[in-house]
Amino acid sequence: MVGAGILVFRDSESLHVGAKIGIELLQAIENSKIYIPIFSANYASSCWCLRELTYMVECTLKSNGIKEILPIFLDVELVDVKLKTNFQVDLIRSVIEAVLVKLNVKYKNVTEHLVGVDDRVEAIIKMLDVESDDVKFLAIHGIGGVGKTTLTKVIFNRLSSRFQGCNFLSDVRESSERQGFIHLQKQLLSKFLDRRYVDQISEVDHGINMIKRVLHNKKVLIVLDDVDEIKQLKNLAEKGNWFGSEMEFHHALELFSRHAFRRDSPPDDYVDLSEKVVSTLGKLPLALEVTGSSLSGRSKEFWVDTLKKLEKAPSIEVQKTLMITYERLDDAQRQVFLDITCFFVNEDKTYPCYMWEDCEYHPYNAIEILCLMSLIKIKDDNTFWMHDQVRDLGRAIVREENFKEPHKHSRVWNHREALSILEREKGAKRIYDLFSVNCCSLF
Repeated sequence: MVGAGILVFRDSESLHVGAKIGIELLQAIENSKIYIPIFSANYASSCWCLRELTYMVECTLKSNGIKEILPIFLDVELVDVKLKTNFQVDLIRSVIEAVLVKLNVKYKNVTEHLVGVDDRVEAIIKMLDVESDDVKFLAIHGIGGVGKTTLTKVIFNRLSSRFQGCNFLSDVRESSERQGFIHLQKQLLSKFLDRRYVDQISEVDHGINMIKRVLHNKKVLIVLDDVDEIKQLKNLAEKGNWFGSEMEFHHALELFSRHAFRRDSPPDDYVDLSEKVVSTLGKLPLALEVTGSSLSGRSKEFWVDTLKKLEKAPSIEVQKTLMITYERLDDAQRQVFLDITCFFVNEDKTYPCYMWEDCEYHPYNAIEILCLMSLIKIKDDNTFWMHDQVRDLGRAIVREENFKEPHKHSRVWNHREALSILEREKGAKRIYDLFSVNCCSLF
């Protein structure tokens, strides 16, 4: 294992002194991601081994699926441990490969203050029945902002260590529009094939056949996030059952309260208003988070005014709800927000801050306000994160601005549209140059 690059802590029973587990061993167990107890025929006769195993189990249960026990049964009969199969290959190599697969899993970052997801996570895991050898295809559907991506990330983190390979494809909708289906197929296979084979895909049908050939005999977990057209699904996988999701009202109220009051329930004098806001928002997690943050610390008059505005917008139209928050930003904050939606999602915030400073947008203040209003988040790697519904809102605002002033085009993020504008501007410049030459010749 050390030769394979795995950091290993090995306990030696010959060093044990006294009845209690030492501090060093406790810390080693707490810091480890995988535990490999070796169960020999006389394992249970050692009190020390049983104490170690007990602490491994306790740490595993507290980890919410992140830690795992990988037991090895040594020199025992199958019937003794109720196993049905036995290893017919090199045991050491099998163990190392299993550990490497589990350690290489990339966990997805999940937003804080999660409420009401545990029961849905358990229900979906039960439906997937990951211990079986059957192929399972399950989709979570619903309107934007209902919490589909967050729920999927939690499930991915819980289950990924149980598979030979995993891949989480984000922003399938946008990727298919900007870079095409072949790019998506290459992304999907990149976790399972060497890049030189993946790059051989030259057409969609070729990619479909390669996906079938490579993955049909592997136990894998594939997540496709933000799929909005059947053709996106058919070019990556073809069959599936659908599963819906919506928050319970008490969970929605708790999530809203955490952002509006920094506690699990509203104060007594705000219960009625809070319940009305939650009902009006349609129990959508994104809308609850953004609206709750915008109401935090505000007067009752402000709450009543916000509720009136929300009631005029249909509850299923999340963008209209988010627009109320956007309208409360000052001009500099709006410019920073729109720049992020168009260009800087998942990008480092350092360089755009220089640009915003030159524009006198006071970027650090603007970013703080946008974070407080839950319109953006700053990830651990110093990059911007934004919910796709918030991003779509910002881009819709820019499109409307461009439509009203077609010659202005304040922001262009689609490369095809950018090329079209450049070609149009180039043609206009040629006409201008020709006109100038003709004018000069007349005089």
